[in-house]
Amino acid sequence: MVTINELLSKNLDRKYGPIEAHEVIELVRVTRAPESINNPSMPSVRISTADLHHMVEQAKKFNLWEEWSTKVLATELPYNPYLKPVFTGHSFPRSSMSTDNYEALVRSTLVPVLLPEDKKSFINLNDKVMSFNNLMFDMPDAMVNHLMTGKKLWLYAKNGQVVWYTRAEYEAQTKWNQAEQDAKKKITALFELFNALQQAKPIFDAIDQKKNFSALPFKWFTGVKIVMSGLSAGSWGDGEKSNTVTHLVFDEDYSGSKLVREKNQYLCSAGGLFPADEAKKEFKMKVGEVTVDTVPHLVTCKVCLKRIFTQLALTQSN
Repeated sequence: MVTINELLSKNLDRKYGPIEAHEVIELVRVTRAPESINNPSMPSVRISTADLHHMVEQAKKFNLWEEWSTKVLATELPYNPYLKPVFTGHSFPRSSMSTDNYEALVRSTLVPVLLPEDKKSFINLNDKVMSFNNLMFDMPDAMVNHLMTGKKLWLYAKNGQVVWYTRAEYEAQTKWNQAEQDAKKKITALFELFNALQQAKPIFDAIDQKKNFSALPFKWFTGVKIVMSGLSAGSWGDGEKSNTVTHLVFDEDYSGSKLVREKNQYLCSAGGLFPADEAKKEFKMKVGEVTVDTVPHLVTCKVCLKRIFTQLALTQSN
């Protein structure tokens, strides 16, 4: 007597063999790559093909490309190269049969259902019945004829019905699903790189600005003007308002080039509510937990910038 467990333990692939060449379903390829893609978690954020080259150049400038070059394509936006196949399957309603002959059918089964291989599902071609999820069903003739030719099929429970797919349909869907997962991983990686660049850009812009301002004839740092309105419930809560700009602040007393300032005074005007050194803004460059360097924030005050360029011009003329 052959049991269902013994049947399922056999090499069924050898019995049914591979898909023949004429049975393979070729997926339809997408005619052209997308011109832009949206962030899956934030659809309002979009990256276009034109943005990609700039992102790669920034990643190289910010020393991030070595980390991301294996995750992000440098020449095109990630996408699934195949159109999604449309297979509705072959369905038949759940019309449960009596289970009186369940054990007898298990013992007499010659062709087990291949998926799901839970050792509870089987078919019996002679009686045209099947067991799926411990329920008994009549088998449609198309399903019987398919199996009689020695071909595999896959079964699913879907919307109150049992649906079956041919092996070629199943493997075509599997190929598309794999390509879709690969595309999603690459899209996720691309937007993770986008976020990394957004975080790195202020630091590297500040580094460039610090180099450009290195000729200033005085020591300086950057700070904001903390005011009472920045401490209200509707503000950042740290003394800054939403439109706060960053200023250049003197780090020493200075007198020269028609400019006189004391230490901790702003270049543009008087300070805010608190001393400038308490409102200092700088990026800390760390190795582990140790700060090895600091970089002043980007100066954004228009008055400060105008006076900085004036001082640089005077310095160069001298």
